[in-house]
Amino acid sequence: ERPNLLVARSLEGPLEGACPALTGAATVIFACICVAVVHLGVQNMVTRKVRAVSLFSGCGGSDLALQNEGYEILWANDTWEAACDVYRANLKDASIECGDIAAFDQIPEAALLVGCYPCQGYTQGGKRHWDTPINFLYREFDRVLRMIRPFAFIVENVNGMTYGDNLALLNNQLR
Repeated sequence: ERPNLLVARSLEGPLEGACPALTGAATVIFACICVAVVHLGVQNMVTRKVRAVSLFSGCGGSDLALQNEGYEILWANDTWEAACDVYRANLKDASIECGDIAAFDQIPEAALLVGCYPCQGYTQGGKRHWDTPINFLYREFDRVLRMIRPFAFIVENVNGMTYGDNLALLNNQLR
């Protein structure tokens, strides 16, 4: 049975002590991977590849790193055709679907969900309009998270979400 969805904020929070080898400077990525190790079991991690789904994948830089570490990227998605082409060229056995993530209802189950939804609306270097539609794509990450119910997830974004009107967006994601 799959565990309830977890929100990993940092090792100083609810996951403190989960991975004693990591210090307080560890990132959420390491915290999420520790959760995956705990739930999948170290034996499982050694004997088979961890299956992952990737959203907002871009050219596949993060997915390439995961693949190089032995993860199996079952399915990926991005909207930009040029990025999808680069993804296909750089990842072996690439399975990326180009198109709006909201249009996909059939996504394979995986132990790990990774993604970096767009941040142009709240990055410190951007226009910082909190009501830009692109800002709400985190809802699609959440939809897929609840659909495939992975053991762990990794989501990355910018700290511009913590300022001004954008803070409401961050708070919505943490609920």
